[in-house]
Amino acid sequence: MSKSYQQVVASLDTLSAPELVALLGEISVRLQAQVGTPTEDEVVDAAEPRRYLPRLPQMIEWGLVLPMEDTLYVNGAPEHPALLLDASRVAYQGQTMSLNDWAKAVTGWKAVNVYERVLVKRQGRTLDDLRRTYLSENGQG
Repeated sequence: MSKSYQQVVASLDTLSAPELVALLGEISVRLQAQVGTPTEDEVVDAAEPRRYLPRLPQMIEWGLVLPMEDTLYVNGAPEHPALLLDASRVAYQGQTMSLNDWAKAVTGWKAVNVYERVLVKRQGRTLDDLRRTYLSENGQG
């Protein structure tokens, strides 16, 4: 960890309870600004068992996306298409890169939820929509 991180951690013992609560609030605000707030369907209900949505390897197995065939684009940026190579990589402008790195390069963002923001050109739907529809239609949703 960085020296500034170590200094912050060392100073925690000197803070009062109200100061620690205020610091926690400040950290929460800054973290939400960097990664965003969860959408309604991402909020976990502690009373329900956690449900994990399928990722790209499962979506490929189900035939929802086709490596070496499907072209992907980030919502709002169809002029920057990428070819899906496998469950984690795309080809973009002659380079092979991770799906996340491509989406971040196209958007300029620090983080991108590729399931919500990336569309499959052949179907005109997001990865998230494809998997949720599949689950719903197959009695798993």
